[in-house]
Amino acid sequence: MKIALIAPPFIAVPPADYGGTELFLAHLAEGLQQLGLEVIVYTNRESTVRAERRWIYGHSDWPIKNPEHAFVQDLNNEAWAVHDATEHCDIIHVQSAPAITFSRFIERPRSSTSSRTSVLSAELLRLKAPITIDVAQRTGIPLKIAGDVQPMYHEYFERKVKPQIDGKLVDYMGLADLQAKNELLGNSMAMLFPIQWNEPFGLVMLEAMAYGTPVLAMPGGSVPEVVREGISGHICRSVVQMAKRAQGLNFKPLTVRQYVENNFSIERMAKEYARLYGDILQGIDARRIA
Repeated sequence: MKIALIAPPFIAVPPADYGGTELFLAHLAEGLQQLGLEVIVYTNRESTVRAERRWIYGHSDWPIKNPEHAFVQDLNNEAWAVHDATEHCDIIHVQSAPAITFSRFIERPRSSTSSRTSVLSAELLRLKAPITIDVAQRTGIPLKIAGDVQPMYHEYFERKVKPQIDGKLVDYMGLADLQAKNELLGNSMAMLFPIQWNEPFGLVMLEAMAYGTPVLAMPGGSVPEVVREGISGHICRSVVQMAKRAQGLNFKPLTVRQYVENNFSIERMAKEYARLYGDILQGIDARRIA
């Protein structure tokens, strides 16, 4: 079985700093290969993932400065990759909703991952900061915010967020690379995840829990599937409840870490995706026979 993993062209796989989708794809590609499957990763030339790589764009382009140009660039990359993968792969796994539309032109089985990581990064401060800042002010527990402020949100950041940053109770660290993010997550009492939309997954929750750091999250989307209440964190219904939970944390880091290892390891992820790919191919074969 040969699988095509198609990434957006803007960030390398794996990423040098920001890039949840790209980090996921790097782990998935290498995990699938350890199972004996062939993988082609469609990405940009800067990628270093240990798998066969193909690209039409040479360099990363993040943060996005021109959304209209980037939209066309992404569609061009997806269309080329889907067409190329049709000739070489058994399964095509795309990462964006627009890429799914190209499936009408191909006969290969396809899978998709609903991922809005890039959009969430662009809206990180607009969607999450005012709630997280409220928790810090209610509890007196210092808050560190890390994330990218893209040009389209600078005005909002300057007006709504920056006035509340004092470098003591509320500290904004800017874009965190992998090392800085690991240090933040590993040395925190908890990670606040006050999601305001139906998050398809939320990789950062697992990253925090992998360091033994519990997650305090709103219940949107996948949160109830990822956070085990009382084991790896708390699911909170309001900012007030989140603040109360933050003041009474009593989690054992090893228990939180073990929960992640048992349920969300790279090995298990790769095996589950391999099983899904096999089920898709078997379903296609069954319909052809019928």
